Amino acid sequence: MDRRSVLMQAAVLGSRPRAASPLPGQRMVSRSAGQQKAAAPSIPPMGGVRCDQAVFTSIRSPMGEGYRLVAASPGLQAEEKNEITRRSPSHGSLCDESQSATGLLSYRLASGRQVVACCTPAGQEHTGRGGCRVYTHLAILTQDDYLAFYSNPILVHAALALVIERTGPCLSPPPRLDPMFLAPVREPAAFPRPCVQTTWLWAMVSQLLTDNRMTILTGLADWRTWLGWLWFMLPRDVRASVDVSVGLKYAPARGMRLVVMPDQSAPGRALPIGKDVVLHDALCPPPEPLPVCEPWLRLLHRWWQEHRYAELVRLTSDIGAPADPVALSRLAALCEDLDRARTGDSAVREALVRRYTHFAAQVSGENHLAEQILAACEK
Repeated sequence: MDRRSVLMQAAVLGSRPRAASPLPGQRMVSRSAGQQKAAAPSIPPMGGVRCDQAVFTSIRSPMGEGYRLVAASPGLQAEEKNEITRRSPSHGSLCDESQSATGLLSYRLASGRQVVACCTPAGQEHTGRGGCRVYTHLAILTQDDYLAFYSNPILVHAALALVIERTGPCLSPPPRLDPMFLAPVREPAAFPRPCVQTTWLWAMVSQLLTDNRMTILTGLADWRTWLGWLWFMLPRDVRASVDVSVGLKYAPARGMRLVVMPDQSAPGRALPIGKDVVLHDALCPPPEPLPVCEPWLRLLHRWWQEHRYAELVRLTSDIGAPADPVALSRLAALCEDLDRARTGDSAVREALVRRYTHFAAQVSGENHLAEQILAACEK
């Protein structure tokens, strides 16, 4: 990601990058325990989103050694802690073990809350295994609070990275952690556009809407921006239902729906082969989207080409259940009619008024679009 894109992403999150610090969303500088900053007071920023937090890593303590939850805020339930422990990365889990590496985990807990985790190196492993210690800091949000980030894990991940950059890894945890506050999103439509691989957006939207198999995607050059826009292209009701990992080696215990890794050929990253797994390489041409998704994808692609990013985000963020391809095709037809109402002549507008005056909605969002069509016809 270039500096301009990073600055734009920082602006989206309502934060100002400092010249002497890593830019948000670009890289994380890991510190050893001796370099750890003093914990910042947990003071809510203006409009901050309050959420529980936890840390999963390996440290020496009277409780022993090995990877485990070493700290958590008191709001976490025992069942949530058990699930987080099962799904968190341990030794050797990062695809890239350089000090600039960053991984992401996002999944819905059985309790209904959303976990978004930032995974980074944090010095050397203190046990005899050696190598890089994996540090995972987790934010645990209610689904209502997740909506403050448009149910987009990339936006939570970037806000969480700012917290970790400010306080440093929690390698000498206190007896308990206070809940933390994350900066909410101001204007997601300002998120930087991917400059390459946009055709894979439409292919993966189709994949996630129609195929429940686990998908492994490799070869993305800029996963933060690309994945952020993939989530914006998905209906709101679908976003929180897709468990995703990025930059972490495949592990079946995590139960991910989408696994994003640098490549398929690097050693130590054995991938599953079977009927329940789809492997894709973003350096190759994408598969053709299924015909059932074509009306919806045609609308997304046209609005994208017309730079109507804010409208895209508003549209997809308003779509609840059902969000299957048939329902989305109906919504796409209404969006096409809304554009005709805004640009058509009097004959077109009169026909639309007749069609939508007594319109009977069948899926979420149709009534609102029908009202917009009628209002546009009156202008």
